[in-house]
Amino acid sequence: MKAIVTGATKGIGLAITRALLDDGAQVYALGRDMTLLENLPDYTGRLHLHTADLTNTDLTALVHTAAKKMGGIDVLVNNAGITLAKNLEETGTEEWDRLMNLNARVPYVLSQAVIPYLKKHPRSHIIQIASVVASKGCAGQSAYVASKHALLGFSKSIAKELQPYGIRVHVISPGGVATDMVSSVRPDIDTQELIHPQEIADIIRFLLAQRGNAVIDEIQVRRETKAPFA
Repeated sequence: MKAIVTGATKGIGLAITRALLDDGAQVYALGRDMTLLENLPDYTGRLHLHTADLTNTDLTALVHTAAKKMGGIDVLVNNAGITLAKNLEETGTEEWDRLMNLNARVPYVLSQAVIPYLKKHPRSHIIQIASVVASKGCAGQSAYVASKHALLGFSKSIAKELQPYGIRVHVISPGGVATDMVSSVRPDIDTQELIHPQEIADIIRFLLAQRGNAVIDEIQVRRETKAPFA
């Protein structure tokens, strides 16, 4: 397995990177603070580190470099994202643009660039880390919700486009995960009640292990203290 993981330096992305490496994959890990990844074991040369601001990077060239480094690509995990906790009246257009750029545009361009490489494999995957708010909405987070709703919407479309090539597109939509990002907007939440990043990584392991006729399009994940099917 040869995977690109964005936002790989902490939180969910770091857990995913470790899980894939532990399963024998090569991982092209993208993030801003590589010191957090440089402390990981060498994994016999299977971990490839790349520091980048994805909103100000030639993403197509980045994908080509990753493919050359690993000898191909069969998994893309679009995990990098930012949030904002502001009411609509308080949210500026620059903030809107910043969220849409990283949360929606970057996954869009990376998905587009990686398709030629995914087509070369009999079974390949694009995995998008969205949010339950993409479907449910959330007061005080309209810009963030819009960006994740955009991610969910284009994922549904490309899933249909790529199905004939055997490329599976999955969306994971978690509730609150114990990350720095969630803590920054909801410091009132007890982190012990939040979903652990490793639990998201384990879901990705499960998705990648499926080789039969059953395909999971989206997984919504709530924390245990939230009401079921709410």
